[in-house]
Amino acid sequence: MRVVLKPNLVDYTPGNAINTHPLLVLAAAESFRRIGAKSVVVAEGQDISGTRNWCFPKAVIKSLCER
Repeated sequence: MRVVLKPNLVDYTPGNAINTHPLLVLAAAESFRRIGAKSVVVAEGQDISGTRNWCFPKAVIKSLCER
């Protein structure tokens, strides 16, 4: 089983609850791994600025994905 998580990374403003909380994404990824997922990928489309990499590198979720 392969899993793709799309956490709704549309913008990044520290302290603003516009995105899915990074710990929820981490918990989902760990849960899928525990039940046998061979891979868990966090994927996202363009953010509201029209670029693909504007908010992802700035978001806390990036460090969680690198675990």
